[in-house]
Amino acid sequence: MKKKYLLFLLVFILLGCNKRDHKVSWNGHYILPISIDTINAAKILGVDHLTLSNDETHCIYNNNFEFFQLEQSDLLPNLNFNWRDTLEIPSLIYGIAFPPGFEIPISYNENEVFNLGDVQIKEINFNSLKLKYTIQSNINGQLYLILKIPTAQDNLGIEFTDTIQIPSSNGVLQTFEGSIYLENYLFDLSKNNSSFNNISTSIRFGFSSNNTQNIQFNNEDFLSINLNLEELDINSVYGYLGNKEISDTSEFEILATENFSSNSITIEDPELNVIIENGVGVDAKIKINEVLFKKDQSSFSLQHPIIGQNINLSRAVEVAGQYQYGNAEINFTNQNSNLEEIISLFPEKIDLKYELETNPLGNHSAFNDFYKSPHSISINSGLKIPLKFNLNHFKYLDTVSFNIIENIQPKHAVIGIKIENEFPINCCLSVKFLNGDSLLIDSNCIASASVDSSGLLIQSNLSNMEIHLDSSTTNYLINEKKFIFEMIFNSSDNSYNFPVLDFQNLYYKIDLELNTEIEIN
Repeated sequence: MKKKYLLFLLVFILLGCNKRDHKVSWNGHYILPISIDTINAAKILGVDHLTLSNDETHCIYNNNFEFFQLEQSDLLPNLNFNWRDTLEIPSLIYGIAFPPGFEIPISYNENEVFNLGDVQIKEINFNSLKLKYTIQSNINGQLYLILKIPTAQDNLGIEFTDTIQIPSSNGVLQTFEGSIYLENYLFDLSKNNSSFNNISTSIRFGFSSNNTQNIQFNNEDFLSINLNLEELDINSVYGYLGNKEISDTSEFEILATENFSSNSITIEDPELNVIIENGVGVDAKIKINEVLFKKDQSSFSLQHPIIGQNINLSRAVEVAGQYQYGNAEINFTNQNSNLEEIISLFPEKIDLKYELETNPLGNHSAFNDFYKSPHSISINSGLKIPLKFNLNHFKYLDTVSFNIIENIQPKHAVIGIKIENEFPINCCLSVKFLNGDSLLIDSNCIASASVDSSGLLIQSNLSNMEIHLDSSTTNYLINEKKFIFEMIFNSSDNSYNFPVLDFQNLYYKIDLELNTEIEIN
């Protein structure tokens, strides 16, 4: 008996070592979870933008945005001051042998007046700046140069002084460059209130103690310095800041609407508040020439009596370090504009075209204008939309992607959809391929939930749906591994604006049921 068993086992092993010439397959039935999601106001509009109304009957969509804030460069002239001093060597010291370490007893004092147009500056306080110097010299010997700016003082009241080392030029004209960094320096450009836009310098020079021999000057010796203020980080400016005219267009995105659209929406009492703030010590006037709401390639102009009219802005006032801004506010409502009509179209962007003029009456402050960082002139806005709607073909799209095992040969597929609707609106569903082919017609709908007169949920509405796919459609779906889930919402009562609350949801679950054949090589 044992011998027969061993013989049978040996034959089985030998046969099992033979190579198979055919594939092995088996049929399977699978249910794959594809997507589970919740649709609500927070998902569509963003939870950060939703608040509850004072009477707690509906949510309100709030969006605050900045149309523009003028930059420092918009309000101030180009303050990259540049000037050059040539240090002429007196002929009376020609031929004198100066030992190492000797300082020439001559001070070169200069006063530069800068052309800033109609801007007249008394004082600038810098958080930081770079003083770049370029020195030309042909003097045969090492020098040092003492640079002073008497009207530039640090926060201790000490004037700026620095020593610059100049290598020997060995009698050949050469250029030497370097930079000095200053922090928290106040520049008095008024020469003690006697003028404006002035910078004074005082320069002395001497011979480095590193020289190994005496140095003599002749009539061909040359020494000059070019100074440039760069990388200006300005804290404050005082004086007359000039008359400037600025015009521009600012754009802001209201809603990211790539996932939803609508034919129209009836909205109850939307509001748009535009706040113009002046944080600069200058009088100004502003004109809003146009407010355009954009959707796709279309534009819709906001109508209001203030459009195209001058708005006067008083200057900012600083008292004991506290700011009081000059401001103006424009409120757009259903009563004074066509805002409701425009918002009902679900625009994506707002364009605001404006003109701004500073000091329209000239030097009205008698040189007491001021600018202090980071205060500026800006236009901010707040958009408020009560979520009490009447919807007409509001469409929401969701691209659903999924993974599936390899080598699968589907024979038949079913897309199963389970929905629970808590909204007092009807919802119709369709599933589409990325090429636009529809798999489900709009007759597959779920009715609105039951709610009371205040919009509070009484009973949600449940629905189960199945979409049966033929083999070609199934193969397409398996290859693409994604489809578009489309929901279209319509109000059940056209005469009533239903409220949306933060706890109202539409839940859905999508499964993919497959009858398949799986091959193994």
